[in-house]
Amino acid sequence: MFEELYKVIYNLLIGFWAVFPYHDMGLAVIFATVVIKLIIWPVEKKGLHYRRAMQNMQPEMMKVKEKAAGDKMKEYKLMQEMHKEKGVNQFTGGCLPLFIQLPFLFGLFTVFQSWLKNPQYLSEKTYGFVHNLPFVQKAISEPSLFHPSFFGLNISLPGKTGLIFMIFPIIAALMQYYQTKMLMPKENLDDQQKLMARMNVFFPVMVIAFGYSWPLALSLYWIALSGVGIVEQFIVIKSDVEKEEKIIESTAVEVKPKALKPKKKKKKKR
Repeated sequence: MFEELYKVIYNLLIGFWAVFPYHDMGLAVIFATVVIKLIIWPVEKKGLHYRRAMQNMQPEMMKVKEKAAGDKMKEYKLMQEMHKEKGVNQFTGGCLPLFIQLPFLFGLFTVFQSWLKNPQYLSEKTYGFVHNLPFVQKAISEPSLFHPSFFGLNISLPGKTGLIFMIFPIIAALMQYYQTKMLMPKENLDDQQKLMARMNVFFPVMVIAFGYSWPLALSLYWIALSGVGIVEQFIVIKSDVEKEEKIIESTAVEVKPKALKPKKKKKKKR
């Protein structure tokens, strides 16, 4: 199963690489990442809406914690009731997007880490329609043509190769930090969210550390992944804000004071 997923990702990369001008593998990595993100967008969208809903529910969650007064069972029940009332599904919004994304992440890692380094895979792992592309045929007969590069930089080399290589893990880390920060509540953080805020700093450091040791293709992939993720989050946030404004407008009732009618003067009886 996973082997077939790796082949899909590999053929996507090789297909873009074969048809792009100058046969730039770095551009193929970026386009393949965008395509994969678009494929899983419907699921990711649910996950982003879920995180936005959880962010907006933060004040109510704090009230629930105060009401539970340390009773974890009561707190859990109250939270579940609130999620049901708000129409928030923890599985489809929180867990399912992660489960669907993980195989793609592992697949991309496997392809970048090993498959792209082996020109022999051009004939062994490609599908018929990719295998028959003119440049793929040429590269199979002349393996020296298969060189994974991004505007001249060998993306199979690790970030520690040189200063210009190290720039990519740093950019990837900064974009990862900004992407995570976009959906973090700005105030009234509970203990779990405080931990997540600290992890928001830890993950970019990990991205730099891994980018220093792993092929440059992974940093390039992470940059593309975060870039598309930031755009997706901006779209979801804008959509949610517009919906919230419409709800506020529809529920707002303008109370206009009734015009007081002048009292008729009673005629005095003669």
